[in-house]
Amino acid sequence: MLKLILLALGVLALIGLVWHVGPTQILAAVTHLGPGAILVILLPSLLMYVIEAYGWRLTMGVYADRVPFGSLLAIRTAGEVVNMTTPTAYVGGEPLKAYLLKRHGVPTVDGMASAITAKTTMTLGEVLFILLGIALSAVAMDEGNAPPMAGRETSHSLVPALVGVSCLLSGTLLLLAVQRRGLFTGLLTLLRRCRIRLAYLESREEKLRALDQAIQAFYARDRLAFLLSIGVFVLGWLCEALEVYVILYYIGPPVDAVASISIAASREATWRVLSYVAAWPQWLPTVASVESLDGSALAVGRRYRVTQPKLQPVTWVVTALEPSHRFSWQARSPGLQMVADHIVDEDPAGALRVSLRFSFAGPLGPLVGALYRSITERYIATEAAKLKLEVETSR
Repeated sequence: MLKLILLALGVLALIGLVWHVGPTQILAAVTHLGPGAILVILLPSLLMYVIEAYGWRLTMGVYADRVPFGSLLAIRTAGEVVNMTTPTAYVGGEPLKAYLLKRHGVPTVDGMASAITAKTTMTLGEVLFILLGIALSAVAMDEGNAPPMAGRETSHSLVPALVGVSCLLSGTLLLLAVQRRGLFTGLLTLLRRCRIRLAYLESREEKLRALDQAIQAFYARDRLAFLLSIGVFVLGWLCEALEVYVILYYIGPPVDAVASISIAASREATWRVLSYVAAWPQWLPTVASVESLDGSALAVGRRYRVTQPKLQPVTWVVTALEPSHRFSWQARSPGLQMVADHIVDEDPAGALRVSLRFSFAGPLGPLVGALYRSITERYIATEAAKLKLEVETSR
């Protein structure tokens, strides 16, 4: 009967979620993406759950062989669903995991001990994953290796990240130390010293003591499994990062920024200001300097080193040129290509209109475009407005 009630609650929750999002929007998204893209989006998540289930298996000691891996994967998935959908501080699903393990001959105490130690190794894996990200960011922000959109001031953002991961690491190591000394019996002792006696805990003192002993035994005897579990969970976190990237790639916001503006001037006057790239710093607040590496006159193949506020210097190469109408240039770095188009044209009413388009491409295009979307849109809008002002006031 309980199973039917829980199944009914799960179905109702799913229906409520679909209704909240909107069946029409879900159908439109699925139709737009197609089955292939949906499979690619789900693959990193599935891989993450498989890897993390194996990370948990490493903490189960002699009971690991009693539970088929498919069943272990299902049990962990069920527990994580409870963790993510209920307000239980992301630990409410751990007792459920221990309860479901009983069906495979794993005592409740040992099942709960493995869930606790796996949660600890998972958190330590998260710390290593974050430290890896900070280290890669520090390398990327080095002057010689920085991606084009990385700002010189961005390195300051690593300080809060380091403080945050230090706090997480300190808290996890403290929890690990407490576990090695006896987490639950220590809690019971602390409550007694505070003259707080909870009948539920008092009646289960022996079980709590046995739980502490099982946790302590794992840390004392299975040190290799402890380290391997941490490493496996690091791989799981990497798969989760891959999942974010794939989602951004397929269903993230557009990575193009466009600004278009009418200018009350002749095409020649507008093109003269727009194409004289070396003079941009004189009237554009978004450009600090422009260095012509192959000559100042605009021509296909010529390079310009452009420095902008809060961004690393970028070398742009002119790839297309139609005098008095359009020029395009590109900048490249490993995994990323940026393209900027500058078009002078006329709208249907015959008024002169300038369109500026900035786009990101390459494997890192969706991610970098999402991260720098705000500053890109702000800069390109400023450039269109300043171009109009410069052209119309210099006639």
